[in-house]
Amino acid sequence: MKTFPVLVLPSQIVLIQNSQMPVDGRPVEPKRPNSNKPTELKFSFVDLFIKGVCIFTLFGCIYGIAVGKTESIGFLIVLILFTSLYLIVPVITRVNAETDWADYESRLKDYEQKMKEYNQKLKELQTEASIKAWKHKQIIEILKSQTTLPKHYRRDSNSKGRLENIFLGRLKDWFGDYIYTGLIINNFVDKEPYQPDYIFIDTNTNLHIDIEIDEPYVSHNKQPIHYWSGEYYVDKDRNSYFIKHNWIVIRFAEEQIVKYPDECCKYIAKIVSELISNNQFLQKMNAVSYLLEVNHWTYEEAKEMAINNYRDKYIASKLKETEDEYERELKRHGLSMPKGQKWQNLTIEQARKSMEIAKKYGRA
Repeated sequence: MKTFPVLVLPSQIVLIQNSQMPVDGRPVEPKRPNSNKPTELKFSFVDLFIKGVCIFTLFGCIYGIAVGKTESIGFLIVLILFTSLYLIVPVITRVNAETDWADYESRLKDYEQKMKEYNQKLKELQTEASIKAWKHKQIIEILKSQTTLPKHYRRDSNSKGRLENIFLGRLKDWFGDYIYTGLIINNFVDKEPYQPDYIFIDTNTNLHIDIEIDEPYVSHNKQPIHYWSGEYYVDKDRNSYFIKHNWIVIRFAEEQIVKYPDECCKYIAKIVSELISNNQFLQKMNAVSYLLEVNHWTYEEAKEMAINNYRDKYIASKLKETEDEYERELKRHGLSMPKGQKWQNLTIEQARKSMEIAKKYGRA
């Protein structure tokens, strides 16, 4: 079962996360000799017979030469050649093989001892903290050297909807100036440009996170969006475009940012901490629960959700809750007034505070 939130990482970062920290000085295993290891010498009856014939023939040739039989010289030469091929060459080959294997076994023993020392060194160096630090360093090097802003982009000043602004307020509360909006990217692949809902940017490490809010269907025409259909994922090309530029993509279900906005922020903070060891945000969120997963809908499920007006159920309650909180906060700051009346005679400080509160609750 596929679920939200969706986290999409560039392949190089995934590779680092799944890698082991290298430690210099790993011993090189010695190469085995090409020859087979010599076994214990065993003489067969045939070997003994041939050796006996050779010895008998040798003495015969020597006797023949001694009594003046010149043809014995030829026999002696043949006997010497045969003896060299059958007896001397194998002996030399065996001696060389024994020397090679003795040297190999000595080097192998030395290698095994060094490997024990190396593995002990690994245990001492590869602590959880050191592995984390190494991975963070590698990821930051990748982000700094390879993360790019797509070439063809523009800024958009159009305001977001009420829900998007409410979540933007929570993002700003937790992450401040790390959050950006209004980037439109002309990808020249699709007719419609890409516009991230929100962007987290850490300028120190060049970490860019595309934060997306996925609805199951479009409000005005009930058309399913952001769905799975078998193995086909409708947002795959868009995700691929961003990770090609070495961005990270996080996708939340709209229901999650409506019901659990702070938990969504904690999920982002957790990813930031895991990737670049920036814990400044996560440390402030101890009182915030971890985000509950939501099932990722299929095309058929999204159609059913549209028929049942599923989004209206959580959106209406959220807007009512937000409106009540907005009114309460105005009262706390002495800024509430009877309905139907307009703001007037506000001081500069009151006007600033009222605008700040309005932005927080998505009303400005």
